[in-house]
Amino acid sequence: GATCVHRIERQLLKARRCGRGGFLRASASWSPDIREHEECLKLVEKNHLDVNSNIDGLGLSIFMAACLSKKEAVVRRMLQNGADVNVRSRSGDSPLYLATYRKLTTDDCDDTGLLKHLIELGCGVNEQNEAGLTPLHLCAWKGNPNLISFLLSHGADPCVRNRQGATPASLARLQGNKQAEELLQRTEEEWIVHHSASANQ
Repeated sequence: GATCVHRIERQLLKARRCGRGGFLRASASWSPDIREHEECLKLVEKNHLDVNSNIDGLGLSIFMAACLSKKEAVVRRMLQNGADVNVRSRSGDSPLYLATYRKLTTDDCDDTGLLKHLIELGCGVNEQNEAGLTPLHLCAWKGNPNLISFLLSHGADPCVRNRQGATPASLARLQGNKQAEELLQRTEEEWIVHHSASANQ
């Protein structure tokens, strides 16, 4: 099939025939393959395209699609080019949630540089999607203690519940992720004690 670059080039040609308005519409209908090719970013920059444009049919912006990729350099460049860290997918997923998901499906879970960068730029670590899930729920479900510890150290709430009433610890238990469950259960208990003490002061 056509590569991302070929798809974009076709969209650009089509947009030029449609005039400026068509150009902007075409920029929002690219294939999600953009996340696999740094060459795509060159086209984005060369043609001054908005990285916050939505991709038709996916409910994702170009920037959010990049957050799902293995191309952290592309994500960082898009952040430099004005990517909106407060944007949400059709399902309410944040850039941090998508980047966390990507980390959990690759072999470089120990590298949390991008996640830290997104948090520093204002991505809320406890923001929930429409299902009530946070990045911590996701890590608990996948059973990754390293990412769980990272999120907890950056203020993730171990007591937050999804729409079904499940905490991260209960999701880890459901999946049989014992190490993750023990870490989350211990932190959840400490969190409750700390906040109870604070409330009584």
